[in-house]
Amino acid sequence: MKETQTTGPMISAWHAPSLRSRVALLAGTVVILLVGTLLILLWVLRTTQANAVARSQKHLSAVAKSLKTAYESRPNPTATITRVEVGPPPPPKPERSPAGNSTEIAPPPPPEQKPKPPGGRSQSPEEQSLEQITAKVLQDETGIEGGFFRPGDQRLLGYAFPTHEGPGDPKALPARETPDIVNIASAAFTAESLQQNEFYGPHDVVLFIAVPVCDTASCAGAPVGSAWLMQRIPGAESDRKRALLWSAFGFGAIACVTVLFAFFVLRQVGQGTEAILNRLTWMESDLNQQQHPPTVRLAEFHRVLDGLDRLGVALRGQIDRERELQERVRQNERLAAIGQLAAGVAHELRNPLATIRLRAQMTQRKTQEELSSQGSTVILAEVDRLDAMIERLLDLSRPIRLSTVKTEISTIAESAVVRWRARRADINLRFIGQNDVEATVDPLRLEQVFDNLIENAIHQLDEQKTDRPWIKVDCQEQSGEVTLTVSDNAGGFSLAALKSAVEPFFTTRAKGTGLGLAITQEIVHAMHGTLSIANEGDGAVVRILFPAEPR
Repeated sequence: MKETQTTGPMISAWHAPSLRSRVALLAGTVVILLVGTLLILLWVLRTTQANAVARSQKHLSAVAKSLKTAYESRPNPTATITRVEVGPPPPPKPERSPAGNSTEIAPPPPPEQKPKPPGGRSQSPEEQSLEQITAKVLQDETGIEGGFFRPGDQRLLGYAFPTHEGPGDPKALPARETPDIVNIASAAFTAESLQQNEFYGPHDVVLFIAVPVCDTASCAGAPVGSAWLMQRIPGAESDRKRALLWSAFGFGAIACVTVLFAFFVLRQVGQGTEAILNRLTWMESDLNQQQHPPTVRLAEFHRVLDGLDRLGVALRGQIDRERELQERVRQNERLAAIGQLAAGVAHELRNPLATIRLRAQMTQRKTQEELSSQGSTVILAEVDRLDAMIERLLDLSRPIRLSTVKTEISTIAESAVVRWRARRADINLRFIGQNDVEATVDPLRLEQVFDNLIENAIHQLDEQKTDRPWIKVDCQEQSGEVTLTVSDNAGGFSLAALKSAVEPFFTTRAKGTGLGLAITQEIVHAMHGTLSIANEGDGAVVRILFPAEPR
């Protein structure tokens, strides 16, 4: 047996990354991005508020030093902390303890306070001068309030809040923070150094700072008091919200990147799947057609396509081998039929030869022209009969050669019906099929098939002497298959005849050769069709199936 070598497009599976590596890369990217975003979120939350507090404390220290310098270099030396008229200090509120590194000094019990005049506090000229110094220093400092502290009676002097924009008296000391101010101012005076503290509230951070002050710029003697400042940072909570907003934006960006990467991977998977489906369609339709390797980016699909290509090559070789085996089997069947040919030829040829011999002998004995003419006519008819039988035997014994083209089967069927209707007008011969039904067949061989089937049906109708005989030829196309049927009302076949109808030399007619259906089946098989015989209704039906497209 000749081995058929067929080459197809092979795809190397070693140059493309695998789907597993892409998925692993996707998972690793998501984990890294999520962990990085979480760390950034924690860092932002921890550092935003601390940075804001540190910047404010640094600025507040510079402003406190400016206030100390403004006091010590004041143009009116008589306006000093020690010369301010003694008045009742503000009542402390010990319900809140300060936080930080300052030293707490418990304020003494407040002395009996003098009644305030309506609408504000009573101030001496010296205290008004101190307030002017504070207001001048803080006039451009938004949100900072301050003043001076006299340690003798623990009194806060010269308070000013020039940028105050809220409700209430802008000259009133903050009652809630007064104890904290007194404590840090006293600590700065006692330690003779700058002191600072901060209080973290639920909605803001309050910063306190105090520096010791002297009466003169040279500060030759001991400090006489301290200058203090306070600032609220209401934006700490807003910074936290902004941090959360940026964090949410970061997570959203991570989700977008993840979705895009997943879409990219899924697109590659879709391309590979489409390539596999196309390759399977190609294998189903025509294995001999060459396919160009598709562009796929994943190694798994390369390996699958390579396996499909190898499978296609193997299938092509297997199909070719099966075709060769089928041809050999058919040839063996034909050779086996030769064994039956001897008996069939001896039976079929003996009678015509005997008739020819008898007529020849009679011609030798008789000289009448009429008898000679009759004998010659009989001899020629028998010779034609022998020639037709020999032609059919040759068709059965030799391989069938086809010239297949795209043909309208319905046209061939109608032509056969018209041709036989002209011969036998006594039979209702009709074509009832669809028009424009096409298939790839050999037109001449298909005409032979229709002639054999219609001739067999006519002989059967003649032998059965059927009333109102009819023969119907049908042609239909459905689901990619063409169906041809030849039916009659001649009574059908017996069970034994149905089993042996297509065998060579099997016939139910007295003068039949038994080769018509056998040759018809060989032609149908050569054109990749199938033939079946059945009894339906009042007669027999011969059904032939052809593929609409060539295989």
